[in-house]
Amino acid sequence: PREAAQLIRVTPKTLSNWRALNIGPRYTKLSPGRGGRIRYSRSAIAEFLSVREGEVA
Repeated sequence: PREAAQLIRVTPKTLSNWRALNIGPRYTKLSPGRGGRIRYSRSAIAEFLSVREGEVA
């Protein structure tokens, strides 16, 4: 999440909030529970940014 947040230019907390709201880039949760590991693929980040770019224009 830290690296993904840097790529999107938001804080890791923002990504956490987006996950709770079911918005933001697609992610994979590797382990169960609140402390489960979260991973974002580069393609999911690119797709998210591409869609967001279209919204701003």
